[in-house]
Amino acid sequence: MPTRILIAEDNADLAQSLHYVLGFEPGLEAVGYVTTAREAVAAVGSLRADVLVCDLQLRDGTAFDVLDRLGADAASKLRVIVHTGYRDPALQSEVERRGAAYVVKPDLDRLLQAVHAAKPL
Repeated sequence: MPTRILIAEDNADLAQSLHYVLGFEPGLEAVGYVTTAREAVAAVGSLRADVLVCDLQLRDGTAFDVLDRLGADAASKLRVIVHTGYRDPALQSEVERRGAAYVVKPDLDRLLQAVHAAKPL
């Protein structure tokens, strides 16, 4: 059974590109992409995503807002990878403290490693 990936990215072109690239990776299924925190929270359940690749800053909030809105139960069943352009150790520490992985753009190899490492629970 492939790992189902949802992409939350405020840049629609990048979201489409990630959806395309991740969709061709063996063992992965890109199930959709969204551009807002609200859409991300709704889509996680409706698309039965195993992994959420989430930009730090979305159109209507942040990856932290998404994690907070998902709540502990949903977040415990979902692997989250925060995909950001910010190289900030303090920010990385906070993301990891919340149980998410932290990948700096545009390192596609590192993103693919993180996605493949994020096995469904």
